[in-house]
Amino acid sequence: MRHWRAKIGRVSTIHVALSTEAPPRLVISNLNGQSLGEAVDQRRQFALEICPSATCHCRDITLVEVLNAADEAAEPAMYVLNFVERLVQASSTTMSRSGYPSAEAIAAAIPEHAWHELGGVFFAAKAMAFAAIDTSNECAEFPFDEVERRGILVPICSVIPFAPRFLPPADDSRDFGVSEQYCVRPRCDCTESIIELSVSRPLEATEAKTSPTMRLRAEPYVDFYVDWQNNTWRIAGQNRQLTATEMDLRDRLVAANPNLLSELRRRHEVMRNLYRASANQLRPISAPFLAGPRISRNEPCPCGSGKKYKRCCLAKATDRSPTPARE
Repeated sequence: MRHWRAKIGRVSTIHVALSTEAPPRLVISNLNGQSLGEAVDQRRQFALEICPSATCHCRDITLVEVLNAADEAAEPAMYVLNFVERLVQASSTTMSRSGYPSAEAIAAAIPEHAWHELGGVFFAAKAMAFAAIDTSNECAEFPFDEVERRGILVPICSVIPFAPRFLPPADDSRDFGVSEQYCVRPRCDCTESIIELSVSRPLEATEAKTSPTMRLRAEPYVDFYVDWQNNTWRIAGQNRQLTATEMDLRDRLVAANPNLLSELRRRHEVMRNLYRASANQLRPISAPFLAGPRISRNEPCPCGSGKKYKRCCLAKATDRSPTPARE
């Protein structure tokens, strides 16, 4: 157990303990000073519950009181923790009862390092949810029109926000970030994904004045088109082979993620299946874009780009490399 203690007012102390065993437990003790100077330890155990959906964007951890056998008929007390904003909310039932610490008291009792540990519990649970995802029971918001009209690729973090990130390539001089995009077009069977590498740099003095809360800025560095089936790599938007520097970066990325290709394959399949399931639930019933009137090659492209159809979406429809979408 990890223990944290914080003074609440003059006569009471909140004691919070997070168990590292499975399933995780949060123990809250309320020590109330009595009129004769006696202390009564009212210890309550709370189970940590995290939304099992891999596509849910919330960052909440629900604390549900673990009741004794004699109290199982009662409604358990509940608190909701947001480990990002460091906020705690109590259910109306909990607030109406005596002997339970307030949401503010619990928030004050949890120090910064403990919030980080709670965040670790949350991300571990979401990683498990992603590993066991059943796309037939999930639903996510996709840019459906953009996918089918323009063939854009979809960042995985936009629909599965807490999917574990690939490890960045080892580098002593640069701090890399890694993100991914996938083609989810229903009629496309491509086996390419995009791996985006960005590099973080400290803000310059003029930038820091306009963004006082930021310390680093992520800038695009290189985008790899990766064919996970054939293990071929190329640079997005450029019909050329990798340079020696880019090949070295690729090799270090693969070294950091030995199962990179198989995991790209799995994630691509998850994204495609999730797109199909979500489209069936969320898209309005209407004629698909490709079933509309025939468009002449020399007519303006219906996507609104101002280009001729033959030089815009028609070209993209015949290209097996869909358009990347920036996060």
